[in-house]
Amino acid sequence: MAVPAALAMTGLAFLLRLALADFLPPGFPYVTFFPAVLISALLFGLWGGVASTVLGFVLSRWFFIAPTGSLSLDGPPGWAMALYCFVTVVNVVTIHLLQIAFRGLDEERRRNRDLARSRELLFHELQHRVGNNLQMIGSLLAMQARRVEDEPARIAVEQAVRRVSVVGKIQRTLYNPEGSQRSLSALLGPLVQDLVDSAQGSAVSIRLEATRDRLLPAEQAIPVALIVTEAVSNALEHGYGPGGGGEVVVRITQDQPDDAGATAPFLSIAVEDDGAGLPDGFTMAASGSLGLRIARSLAGSLGGEFSMVPRAAGGTCSLLRFPVRDANASPRAAGRAHVQEMWREASASA
Repeated sequence: MAVPAALAMTGLAFLLRLALADFLPPGFPYVTFFPAVLISALLFGLWGGVASTVLGFVLSRWFFIAPTGSLSLDGPPGWAMALYCFVTVVNVVTIHLLQIAFRGLDEERRRNRDLARSRELLFHELQHRVGNNLQMIGSLLAMQARRVEDEPARIAVEQAVRRVSVVGKIQRTLYNPEGSQRSLSALLGPLVQDLVDSAQGSAVSIRLEATRDRLLPAEQAIPVALIVTEAVSNALEHGYGPGGGGEVVVRITQDQPDDAGATAPFLSIAVEDDGAGLPDGFTMAASGSLGLRIARSLAGSLGGEFSMVPRAAGGTCSLLRFPVRDANASPRAAGRAHVQEMWREASASA
């Protein structure tokens, strides 16, 4: 169909040239044939362009170049037709080479899309398996905790179960199959609510306030969620105790860095409770709590700090403050650093 369509296109160009014969001065024998060749080459490919070139050659020589009614190429008519052949051949070859290049680009783009789709599927499958493995580890630890008779050891194992469960939930939230990102409040809200709901016999309510919400990269979101859940768990356990009641407020705010030369804004996350408050003489440095040591270590890996201070109205305020990065960035150093810090803390505790 390409060649007949190109011949039809050239026929239309011939009819147009005949219609313009009375309006064009002498010396424009193939003024309508050049566009026909270009359009034929673009729409119908190489052989369409060749067919249009050949037919235009015959028609222009026979009807519009003196002496008309002849295909002789002697003298000036031969030079005129040589110019026609040069221009049309260059155009057809150029368009053909461009089409080859574009087809190559389309094929490369298609391969890249297929590769990206395959990598995305493999990535989500990997995250799914990681989540399943974390769930299995948590189940094994929970089974072990039920068989431990020593009370401090059982509490330590139960805390490990809770931390593994939190990591698993964060994993599934950050790397969901849709690949959508969640804001910090959307990430923390269900986690802290689960902690309150799982506290047996507790009448504590949880409230989350976000005056400045952010999207965080996974390298920051995971340690931030771990620190916040640790602070909420500490408030539930030590601030209220079994059967206690009150309100825990999680506030997310953003402020500019103290250092004028720094460009990254700082995010502050405060966990405030109206419970029993801190014991007399409490200091973070002297505390023997593994959870608080992990929280300080993770805060350090974020380039920030974690602190606990008494509230003026009673209770405790746990504050995390750190510089935030773009959620679309993918720095890995922070992730490696906080993992190394956690290993060091676990080794020291062992």
